[in-house]
Amino acid sequence: DILGDIPYSEAFQGNANLTPKYDSQEQIYASINQLLDSAIIHLAITKNNFKPGGDDFIYGGSAAEWTKAAYTLKARFYLHVKKFSEALTALGNGFTSNADDMEFTFGNSETTANPWYQFITQRGDISSGSYLIPLMNTLNDPRRSAYCVADTNGNYNPSNLLGPFYTSINSPVPFITFVEATFIESEIKFRNGDMAGAYTAYTNGIMASMSKFGVDSASAAAYFAQVSVGVGQANLTLENIMVQKYIAMFTQYESWSDWRRTGFPQLTPTTGTQIPRRFPYPQSERLFNGKNLLAVPDYSPSATYKFTKVWWDKTYWP
Repeated sequence: DILGDIPYSEAFQGNANLTPKYDSQEQIYASINQLLDSAIIHLAITKNNFKPGGDDFIYGGSAAEWTKAAYTLKARFYLHVKKFSEALTALGNGFTSNADDMEFTFGNSETTANPWYQFITQRGDISSGSYLIPLMNTLNDPRRSAYCVADTNGNYNPSNLLGPFYTSINSPVPFITFVEATFIESEIKFRNGDMAGAYTAYTNGIMASMSKFGVDSASAAAYFAQVSVGVGQANLTLENIMVQKYIAMFTQYESWSDWRRTGFPQLTPTTGTQIPRRFPYPQSERLFNGKNLLAVPDYSPSATYKFTKVWWDKTYWP
C-alpha cells in the first residue's frame, strides 16, 4: 500500500536470487487474502503444532484473537478494492471492542522501549502536526493531552512534542484496531445508503477512541454534543466520517490510504502543489535490482513518481 508493486513471490531466497522480480500489487493482494483465509482455517483446528503460544507478544497465544485480527484485516483490504459486502461480512467476525486491538506493547526498560520514546528522549525533534492539532483545538478535543505535550500555558500547539500516549516507554504501537473497524463499517454503510447504521458506527467509533485514550464519559459526551461532531443521522457526510477517523487513528499509516481513497481530510501541501501518493523505492532497489524495477509498469525514476497512484488508488478510486 505504500510502494505498490514489490518483490514478493521470488523474495527471501537469499543468495539463490538477489534480484527478485516485482509482483503486481493486485497479485500480492490476492496472496494476502489467501494467507488470511488459510490462517483462519488453521487457527480453528483444535490440534495444531503451530498455533501461537506464550512467546506471542501480541495476543499471548490466543487463536480466537488472531482469528478476529485476520477477519478485520480482510475488511481493510476489501475496503481498498470496493468489495463492500465482503468487508461487512468480514467485520461480522472481527473485532468487537478495544480489547481486541492488534498492537504491540513495549516494556518498561530501556532495552524494550517503544521506538517513539527512544526517538523523543534521544532527539526530541518530532512535533505534533500542523493540521491535526489546530483541528483538535477547534473541536476542543479531550484527547489532546494524550496526543500532544502542552506548553507552559496549557496550550496545545503544532510545534509541541508528541504526547505521552505515543511516547511513553511502554506505549503500544497499533497495527489494526476496533476503532478502525467501526469507521470502516460506518463508511461502507454510508456508501450503501444505510444512514442509521452508518451513524451508529460513526458514534461507536468516536466513543471507542475516547475510551482508548482514557477520556471520561462526561468529556466524551460533551465532545460529541458539538454540532460539528454529533451532526445527526440525516446530516452525516463522508467527510464527517473520514475526519473523525483521521483524528482517532493518529500516527497510523492507514489514514494515508484513506486520504488517497477519499480526499478527506482536505489537506494542503506544506511545500509544492501536490501531496505524495506513494513512497519512492529505496536506493538499494534502484542500485541492485534496477532492471526489475524499471520493468514495473508506470514506474519512472523521476522525482514526480511519488505523486502517481498505486494500483487500487488508480483502479478503484479515480
